[in-house]
Amino acid sequence: KTFPKLFFVPDTFFEYVVCINPGEGIPRLYSVSMNKQKEEAAKEELEVFRNIVNSILMISNDLEIINTK
Repeated sequence: KTFPKLFFVPDTFFEYVVCINPGEGIPRLYSVSMNKQKEEAAKEELEVFRNIVNSILMISNDLEIINTK
């Protein structure tokens, strides 16, 4: 599951944040952020950001959990 959020102050900053919950059995959360000063991200920048988030999801889905206890 992913939870995106945009934090901003117009003409000051735009912070794009995505929290990633890899799912049951994985005891951690991830977050990815992109910060832009003074202006919103361009369409191309948002596409790169989406690709980065998607690459993290693909990696986390393929990981095996190893019990180290």
